[in-house]
Amino acid sequence: MRTRIHSQPLSTLALLLLSVLFITTSCTQDSVLESNPDDLNVVEAKSSNAEPARRAIRGKINNKSTSDPDAPDGLTCFDTPFGDIPLTTNDIFGNMTHLGKIQANSFGVPVECVEVNPETFTIESVYRVNYIGAHGDAIHTVEYPFLVLDPATEFTTGTFSGEIVIDGGTGRFENATGMMKFVDASFVGDESTWEVVGWIEY
Repeated sequence: MRTRIHSQPLSTLALLLLSVLFITTSCTQDSVLESNPDDLNVVEAKSSNAEPARRAIRGKINNKSTSDPDAPDGLTCFDTPFGDIPLTTNDIFGNMTHLGKIQANSFGVPVECVEVNPETFTIESVYRVNYIGAHGDAIHTVEYPFLVLDPATEFTTGTFSGEIVIDGGTGRFENATGMMKFVDASFVGDESTWEVVGWIEY
């Protein structure tokens, strides 16, 4: 009569091999990242230590005077040929590459009224803007809008152009640098729309 003296050890070995196979096939890097968000943060932190690279950047933006009482104050260009001209702090909306959808608490804050020219109906000013992205990282800029007011609408509409300097941010944009410019930029009352194109290095 035959006996199965090896049946128990083979079953144990088979179970062990199946367990190892299951562990190695189910614990790929992707599945670990999906199941443990902390691991994703580690991967992003390692990526941020790589050499900075220059990348194209563009976006479609609009803004409106903020009603947030906690927002930074605006300023006024006093005694201009057009009267006192308020430069308001604005809520920023839209989308931008590297950021995705721009989030709440993104503000454009005026910091200087440089020059008002009554002959050309123009205003030069300086704004500081923080664009907060979908993942919480922000790009900081200094912006130099050159406004051309339309006298036919009593200076309530117009266009603008100018340059935008990227000077850091938060998260992966902490030491970012770059340049953008306003494209197809216009305003009606306290609402503006424009696009940005340029480059960013981070």
